[in-house]
Amino acid sequence: MKESSAGKMFAKYVSLNVLGMVALSCYILADTYFVAEGMGKTGLAALNIAVPAFSFVNSCGMMLGIGAGTLYNIYASSGFRDRADRVYTQSVVTAAAISAVFVIVGATAAEDISYLLGANAETISYTAPYLRTIVCFAPLFVFNSLYLAFLRNDGAPRLAMLGMVGGSLTNVVLDYVFIFPLGLGMFGAALATGIAPAVSLCFQAFHFMRRRNTFHFVRTPLSLRRVGRICALGIPVFLTEMSTGVVMLIFNRLMLEQLGNLGVAAYGIAANIGIVVMAIFTGIMQGAQPVESYYYGRGDVSGQRKTLRYAVATSFVFAVLVYAVCAAFAENIADLFNGERAEGLTEIAARGIRLYFVCFVFAGPTIAVSGYMSATDKPRPAFAVTFTRGWVAIIPLAYIMSATAGVDGTWLSFTVAEATGFVLAAVLIAASLKKYALTDRFGNISYIRSERGTEVGKSVF
Repeated sequence: MKESSAGKMFAKYVSLNVLGMVALSCYILADTYFVAEGMGKTGLAALNIAVPAFSFVNSCGMMLGIGAGTLYNIYASSGFRDRADRVYTQSVVTAAAISAVFVIVGATAAEDISYLLGANAETISYTAPYLRTIVCFAPLFVFNSLYLAFLRNDGAPRLAMLGMVGGSLTNVVLDYVFIFPLGLGMFGAALATGIAPAVSLCFQAFHFMRRRNTFHFVRTPLSLRRVGRICALGIPVFLTEMSTGVVMLIFNRLMLEQLGNLGVAAYGIAANIGIVVMAIFTGIMQGAQPVESYYYGRGDVSGQRKTLRYAVATSFVFAVLVYAVCAAFAENIADLFNGERAEGLTEIAARGIRLYFVCFVFAGPTIAVSGYMSATDKPRPAFAVTFTRGWVAIIPLAYIMSATAGVDGTWLSFTVAEATGFVLAAVLIAASLKKYALTDRFGNISYIRSERGTEVGKSVF
């Protein structure tokens, strides 16, 4: 990083991470396609009901990964390798504890959770096996997310990308093999998805085999303060991923009331494509994070400013391009997932894509700003933006707009919620430009100062 400009580092890390994140998100998209072909709209509806559980598992891993990776990079770039290694050690221990809880819950309560998520007599036989299998593979998902973040922050974004792509390709191939030749149904789809992160971790192991890793296990007492700091820095990405699951749960119920299982299946098509689109913005945010944290740790104000501008501009351009393509080919895209040619499914999903995907024009830049705040040790404003767009705004708006404008209102509630988050992010940045640095305003630099004795980073503003 010392030898590269901000633009070169941003281009390298973001391009590799976007490619990897899109491949990683194809876990669910591949399941969606093959389940639709093999089990029709009922299987598709069941898959959509189970996805929130997958989102929760994945969000916990991403929270630990982004939070620990950010704090590790800040310490390492500031010259505090011992503290950086403590962050790594405690993040691994925390990941192991969380994974154990997931396995126990998944093995014993899959059916109860399925009903809680919205399964009914028609879909429970599909939902429960998928959910049970996915949650029992939770350790692989959690550790995959954790180590992907550490590899990016340890100067190995290419290897992280190869891990994500390798895992995704494995998932696609195994989806076909397990569902069709072997006839394993929903269990096969979940099994393929569960094996994929194991393949990704095998790729990542080369970083250790070649002795390229600069992070190591050390003896250190458990510090709840440090674990809390890790979680605080990772909470925006956790809330973003979790809101995907919670929103899917709410929208499944709304669509079920309005259009029955056909509506749930149509929403599943749009939502699962949306997960891939959102992965682009998450990839930009996660790719920019090591660069932003590096400049923050070194106190390089100019580098922080440039990286933030690149992230916001790139997110906006991708959002416009994605919407243009998806709106133009909405029927073709939706028809790919209508394997049994259910009447009305393609039309409902295509209209949903055109209405729902407007939200990405606001979501992309907002995620970039929120990610910057976390990467530069400003968890409070990052939390405010993420919690507003993903929870405070979308939940009431979904019910209100659904009741007043029907199915179209349900789709458009995404856009209104994302626009609300965008405005809040703009207000926070504008206020900091006029008054004083966000770092000083929210008092977050005190944590670093208390351990180092001097100020580590300065706000870009």
